[in-house]
Amino acid sequence: MTASSRLSRRTLGVAALAHAATWTLLSRAARADALTLELPARARVRELVRALDEPSTATRRGRLDPVVWQSRVEALLHAAARPLPELLAALELDRLLADLQAELRARGRATRRLRPGGDDLELKLFALAPGRAIVPHGHDNMQSAFLVLRGEARARHYDRLHDEPGYVVLRPTIDRALRPGESTSISDFRDNVHWFTAGDDGATLLNARADAGLSGRAPGRAPGRVYLDPETGERERELIRAPRVPLGRLRAKYDRG
Repeated sequence: MTASSRLSRRTLGVAALAHAATWTLLSRAARADALTLELPARARVRELVRALDEPSTATRRGRLDPVVWQSRVEALLHAAARPLPELLAALELDRLLADLQAELRARGRATRRLRPGGDDLELKLFALAPGRAIVPHGHDNMQSAFLVLRGEARARHYDRLHDEPGYVVLRPTIDRALRPGESTSISDFRDNVHWFTAGDDGATLLNARADAGLSGRAPGRAPGRVYLDPETGERERELIRAPRVPLGRLRAKYDRG
């Protein structure tokens, strides 16, 4: 083999590797795009995102108590939902849901990240078929609020009093039907565990989530979820010693429609 042919092969090899790397990056970008929906660039939407992002940044930096975040974000969501038809039009909800219909029919549920979110705020859209659920789970170092946009969802919340090996001790706090324009929220310090079940017409929910950062129960720890089953826990008066349970088992039990 001549030097020129070796060089040609080496050049082709480098080109092939570069092409493969480019294809991998493009594929990853495509998969990432498939997991997001674009919010409309309307003033009302931009103002809501900016307003929700402000307390989220303050909490992450340790300047705002997470329970105060809950109160402020719920107030902002309630205000944005008055009147609700105007918010749905500003969000272009029908367009967003159209992109989820195939998945919703096939799986009974669909979730997409919405962008642009804020610097410290993540927005998601949840669509649930009748009877489907966001299964019971707690949170570490995060705050989250859900606003019902359409349908109805039964919301159950619990204060997370303390953790034990394999268990979490809970106290029930909320159990009510959320209708369009209504919301609930969680933080490390109030109503930390939640569970939603869609009503007879399904449910569409807007989720606002933020990392607790310096304001969290364990600053520096990555945000996470703790899956558990309140209904099979040992009960003593108003307390529940709920076992930690894998996500798949919870979905098989509570997310069947």
